[in-house]
This record gives sequence, structure tokens and C-alpha cells, in this order.
Amino acid sequence: MCVNQRQALHAPRAHQSLVGGAFLEYDEQLRKLPLPEQVKAYRNRTAAQANEEMVLSGVAHMAGLTKMLLAKGTHKERLEMMAKVDEAANRFAAANVSYVGKANFGEAEKYIKEFHAWSATVMDITIQISAVNGRFTLDFMQKFESPVYLNAFLRELADNGIVYELQDKQIRSLPAFRAPWQGL
Repeated sequence: MCVNQRQALHAPRAHQSLVGGAFLEYDEQLRKLPLPEQVKAYRNRTAAQANEEMVLSGVAHMAGLTKMLLAKGTHKERLEMMAKVDEAANRFAAANVSYVGKANFGEAEKYIKEFHAWSATVMDITIQISAVNGRFTLDFMQKFESPVYLNAFLRELADNGIVYELQDKQIRSLPAFRAPWQGL
């Protein structure tokens, strides 16, 4: 889950640039709890992983990774290294959940029906959650075509009494362009 690291890094005005992650396993023991208890457990796990010591450890790790990346001699070596990092990330994390937060559009907010925050991700599945005008918007993004996980997610919502409206399906694509380092 994406977490705000501004407080732990003593940078309250850094806006959304200081986002890190908390790892939240959904095991059988947690699954058996009522939804309010699951929420409480996840809040506690998130808080534990967002404390200053944990955040600084993660920053140090990323700084080391960046130094290793910059030490590579070519873009090809950097891309190969990042492909390995992506592969490793997908081995220990199945999905990414990001609560963007409540939009603050002042008087204009009452005219806004939904708010989306689409992002690139290394995870196979990313769920972006945002809120505007008293409503939540969930953007369920995945890197593959099968609807099996989306359907399972929607069943979980329904099974827990969470009413939702499935509004739209879009296929995002990038324009075909050649990066300057391709083929190096």
C-alpha cells in the first residue's frame, strides 16, 4: 500500500512526492475477521511501517539502489538492472493500493462527479483510490487482459456489503516511439 512519508521525513510541504510503501499480507487469519476488524488491523500495520525508522531504512535502500543504477555504464545495463528489480518486486508483492486522498476543489467540488489518478506501476495490479464530492473512485489498473482479478475484487466488495457502480473500462496504451537508448 502506498503511504505518505512526509511526516517521517520531516517534510510536511513536499506534497505527493514522498510516497513509500507498506506491505500488507492478506492471509487466512485476517480474512476470517469481520471487515471493521480487518480495517483496524491494516491501519495498525500501515502505521507500524510508516514510522520514522522504517521510512528512513527504505530511503537508505532506495539511495543504494540508485547509486548502483547510476554506476552502470550504459542505458542498456540500467534497463536490464531495472527489469530485474521489477521482476523481484512482482515476486513479493501482488498488487499496489494507493489512496490518493480527498480532493480539495472548494466551491467547484459539488460539480465534480469523480476524480481519477492514473499512474504507471511495476506491479501487475494497481488500485488508485480517490475521493471527491462525497464519493470514492477506485481505478483498478492491471498489466494483463484477463478480468479474473477484477471480478474477484468486485465479488469481495459485494460479499462485504459494499455497494459500487462499475462505470468504465479503458485500455491504456503508449504511443509507439523509440527511446534514444533502445538497441544500445
